[in-house]
Amino acid sequence: MSPRTVALALALLAVPAFAATYGSGVNLTTPTRVSALLADPAAHLGQTVLVEGLVVDVCAKRGCWLELASDQKHQTLSVQVPDGVIVFPLSARGRVARIQGVLAEVPRSAAEEKWGWQRGPAQPPAPRYLLRATGAAIP
Repeated sequence: MSPRTVALALALLAVPAFAATYGSGVNLTTPTRVSALLADPAAHLGQTVLVEGLVVDVCAKRGCWLELASDQKHQTLSVQVPDGVIVFPLSARGRVARIQGVLAEVPRSAAEEKWGWQRGPAQPPAPRYLLRATGAAIP
C-alpha cells in the first residue's frame, strides 16, 4: 500500500460526522474510486456516482470548480458546478470531500482537435472527463 493511499485512508477516517453540505447533498453511500472512473470512463458516462478524495484546488473567483485528488499518484478529477448553484469555499482546499455527480466528457475546441492538444497533429487528443456535481459534503 502506497504512502499516499495510507494518508488518504487516515484522512477519510478523520472526517467528522458534521460536514457542510452543498447542493442537493450526498445520498449515495458507496464511493467509486477516481482511478476507476478515469481507467474506464465509458462505463460510468452519464451515471450518477459518488467520489471522495482530497481537494487539491478550488476556483478562487466563484467557487464553481475544484480538483479532487485520485487514489493514484499524479491523477486528479475536475469537478464543476453551474455558477451560483453550488459555491465551493476556498477553505475546502486540503480537506477530504465526498462529491456526488454525473461523469461527463468535455468537448474539445477546434484548435485542440486540429493540433492534438499538445500531442502533435499525428496523434488524436486524449478525451477529458469531469464530474458535474449535484451535491457535496465537506467537513
